[in-house]
Amino acid sequence: MINLIRMDLYRMIKMRGLYVVLIISTLLQLMTTRVMTFIHGYKFHLSEVMQELMAGGFFQLFVGIAVILFLTKDLHTGFIKSYIGQLNNRLEYIFSKLICCAIFLLGFYVLIVVLECLMLSVCAYSFDIGSMSWLLEIMGMNYLLQFALVCVFLMFSVLIRSHAGSIMLTVVTSLGFAYTITSILMIFSYKYDWGIDFDKYLITHQMLLLGENGIEAGEMVPLALVYIILSLLISCLVFRKKDI
Repeated sequence: MINLIRMDLYRMIKMRGLYVVLIISTLLQLMTTRVMTFIHGYKFHLSEVMQELMAGGFFQLFVGIAVILFLTKDLHTGFIKSYIGQLNNRLEYIFSKLICCAIFLLGFYVLIVVLECLMLSVCAYSFDIGSMSWLLEIMGMNYLLQFALVCVFLMFSVLIRSHAGSIMLTVVTSLGFAYTITSILMIFSYKYDWGIDFDKYLITHQMLLLGENGIEAGEMVPLALVYIILSLLISCLVFRKKDI
C-alpha cells in the first residue's frame, strides 16, 4: 500500500496538467487580490481575506480539475492494467488515490496561504495575520468540505467511463450546477409546502455560508461526513465489480 501511494504521488507530481492548473489558479488569485484591495481599501487581515477567497467557486473548480485529471489518468491511458493485478485488494487502489488527493489538497491550501501573504505584501498598503485561531478554523472546515467534494469527484471517476465526461461533470459541479437542480426542487417544496431548504444540503452552498456567516459546525461536519461515507461506499462497491 505504501509503495502504491509513493507511485501515485510520483505520477501526480509528473502531471503537466497539475502545473497548468496551479499557474492559472495563482494568476486568478492575484487578480482577485488586486480587485479586493481596490474595492475594500488597503488594510487587510489575512484571516478575513482567506475566508472570502475560499468561499469563491474558483478554488473548488481548480481543485476539482486537478483531482479528476489525476483520478482518470490511469483509466484514460490504460496504465491501470499494469499494476491493478498486483494488488491484494482492488480497494487499495481507491484509498491510495484518495490519500494522494488529500495530500495534494493540503499542499494546495498551504500554497495559497503563502501566495496570499506575498500578494498582500505587494498589493496592500499593510496587512496582518489577524486571528490565527480563526484562520485555522476556517481553513480546517473548508478543508473538510473540500475533501468531501473530492470524494464526490472520486465517485465520478469510478462511475463514468468517459474521461471527458468525468471532467465535464466535475466542472459543472464546481461551478454550482447543482443549484439548478435544487432550484427546481425548491419550487416543489414551496408548492407542496414541504418546508425543505435543499440548498443547505449542498457542499458548495456550505462553503459559501462559511465565507459569509462563519463556521456552523453542527451542520457542516455531519453533512461533510455523509458525503464522504456515501461517496466512498459507492466508489468501492462499483470499482470492485468494474470491468477494467
